[in-house]
Amino acid sequence: MEMTRMIDIPLGLEMATPGPGLAGWVLTGLALAIAGWVCWRYRPWDQVLRDDRIDDIDARLCRVDQHLQALVSRLDQLQLSQAGGSDYRLAGELIENGASTEQLVERCGMSRAEAELFQRLRA
Repeated sequence: MEMTRMIDIPLGLEMATPGPGLAGWVLTGLALAIAGWVCWRYRPWDQVLRDDRIDDIDARLCRVDQHLQALVSRLDQLQLSQAGGSDYRLAGELIENGASTEQLVERCGMSRAEAELFQRLRA
């Protein structure tokens, strides 16, 4: 014969519920023990996986930073070479118009030897 308790619910309604008994206490204890074991067992792995992901992201960011620095360096070199190229284009136009070595040095920022060489090449 199973014992039942009456629970008062607001509005005067009553409901019959079975008592916890020994089986209920055993199941509750077993469930708490399993939950505690699961928390103890898997928590460190979660932290290890999180640390591995952080290390992986950090390594990727370092590689991206290295590639970015290399690209910036290449871009700087390209801009310098293009700037020098535009000076040479201007020098070529000046030589076609009969400019002297001194004019090339002043207007294009060339050294005297560079201007003389450029004139010989264009002649």
